[in-house]
Amino acid sequence: MDRDNKGRFVKGHIRVGESGRKKGDLLSEEHKKKIGLAHKGKTRNFTNEWKKNMSIAHMGLVVGDKHPNWKGDDVGNQALHTWVKSRLHKPKLCQICNKNPPYDLANITGIYSRRLSNWDYLCRKCHFNYDKVGTRGWITKRMGK
Repeated sequence: MDRDNKGRFVKGHIRVGESGRKKGDLLSEEHKKKIGLAHKGKTRNFTNEWKKNMSIAHMGLVVGDKHPNWKGDDVGNQALHTWVKSRLHKPKLCQICNKNPPYDLANITGIYSRRLSNWDYLCRKCHFNYDKVGTRGWITKRMGK
């Protein structure tokens, strides 16, 4: 895309780089060799132990806290929810009202950890009431925050 002096795109113009060649031109063999020499020695040097651990992990033979990328409780909110959902059985009814099907995985203690007893499946209404989302909103408005 080439532009005129006012910054507008001009159809039919060909962008020419600093080297004077057009975009899309093939590189000469000499130029390819220069690029190769410039990149030589810049690859990451991984230890054989690291390569072995990652190949085993990639095959799915190592899971959980034995996996080399395991973070424990120092994990993000979304990843923690995914981990809990894969291990906590989802009941047919909300665990508070026992009337509606549950939609939300709720943290009931406020401690975001991998302990399954800290989590429950709640319907939307019970989750809203449990967190007191509406009350918190009104309190915040009244305080002028």
